[in-house]
This record gives sequence, structure tokens and C-alpha cells, in this order.
Amino acid sequence: MVGHGAFKGTNFYLVARNSLPSTDVLHRRNMADHGQCALCGAPDSWKHSLLECNMARCVWALESEEIVEHLSEMQEKNSRGWLVNLFETMPHADLIGVLVTMWAIWYARRKVKASKMKARASRRS
Repeated sequence: MVGHGAFKGTNFYLVARNSLPSTDVLHRRNMADHGQCALCGAPDSWKHSLLECNMARCVWALESEEIVEHLSEMQEKNSRGWLVNLFETMPHADLIGVLVTMWAIWYARRKVKASKMKARASRRS
């Protein structure tokens, strides 16, 4: 497994610490009015944002069937345990692909949320 320091400051470090700023985390910290996904309205979480949201599912549909099946079989609810399991059970090349895909999904989600906020702000002015 890659050392702890290699991921510090990345989305994966935040996932492992259950600190990825998904809407549920922001709501618990009183930084959001609700804990629902801004894209689909379902209850948000790290797992929903990166794996279960309709937008994320569309991205994962482009991945190999073996990888998607492996990810869907991982039932760990704890984010740190899920990542540890992923690192221990997935071949290195596949693991890198999954991590890059997760990063891309998070980046796209943030971009969509930012554009929605920008549109709302421009309507107010």
C-alpha cells in the first residue's frame, strides 16, 4: 500500500478521513441547508458522490465490467475501510484507473455545482 503521506491533501485522503466535502458532511458542519445530492436529490455521502449518483454511474458504465463488479461487491460503509479494501484487493493498474476516475467524477461534480451557483447568483442580480 502507498504510504499515508502520498495522499495527504488529496481527495483520497479526505475520503479516508470521511471529510470529503459532500453535501452530507457540509450539512453536519452547518455549512449546507440539507444533506441531499445537488445533482439528483438523493441523500449524499462520499459513496453516493463517487459511485452511486446517476452522474457517477454514467462514468462507471464506461469502465470494464470486472472493475465495476468489484466496486459494487465492496459493501464496506466506512470510507477508510472501503479504501483499504480497494488497495488490498485490486491490481495496481486497475487501482490507479479507479482512483483517477474517482478524482474525475469529483472534479466534474464540483464544476457542475459551481456553474449552478453562478447561474443562481446571476439571476439574483
